[in-house]
Amino acid sequence: MKKSVFILLSVMVMIMASACGKKEEYTPAAINEGVDRCEVCNMMIADDHNATQIVLKDGRSLKFDDIGDLFVWTKKNGLDQVGQRFVRDYHSKEWLKLEDAYYAYDSTFKTPMAFGVYSFKDKADAEKFIEEQGKGVLMSAADLDSHSWESHMEHGHDHGHSEGQEGQEGHSKESHGSGHEEGSHDSHKEGTDNSGHGDENNNSQEQHKETDAK
Repeated sequence: MKKSVFILLSVMVMIMASACGKKEEYTPAAINEGVDRCEVCNMMIADDHNATQIVLKDGRSLKFDDIGDLFVWTKKNGLDQVGQRFVRDYHSKEWLKLEDAYYAYDSTFKTPMAFGVYSFKDKADAEKFIEEQGKGVLMSAADLDSHSWESHMEHGHDHGHSEGQEGQEGHSKESHGSGHEEGSHDSHKEGTDNSGHGDENNNSQEQHKETDAK
């Protein structure tokens, strides 16, 4: 009897230990183009190699159109609620765990939010890409954590500012033109009125002279 109880307790301990030692597995969700929006910039997400996502510990999936926005989110919110971060291979679009991938960075590489980072499943592919482009640096997941995540989209802001200035200038010109036209119209009207008044005075003087003559 005691032996049976001992065996049962041993089995229960092994089961509990196995359950505690098992690491939670997280699965990336598919990108639904035309529906999914980036958690940071709210732009529509394309189902391409730039898409990334975070699967939270509660199972929810947060999607991003650029790996840079993923890091913007984690910088703000931390990693406590993060189950797994995923990126995609540049060539195959296969989902990869962020810590298992390799990266190529250059400020001129085109990405949706201009962070300039591409991800690769194999280190050799990343190195080959950099060599073919004739620019860029190889990065690991550890390098990404210390990377300065800056978007290179200044030209877009400058363009918007210029358009605003042009609008203001156009508005000023229109206002000036309208004021000038109104002023000219009023002056012409006043001149006409004064001319009419002068004619009336001349007629009165002529009538007075005729009366005196009689």
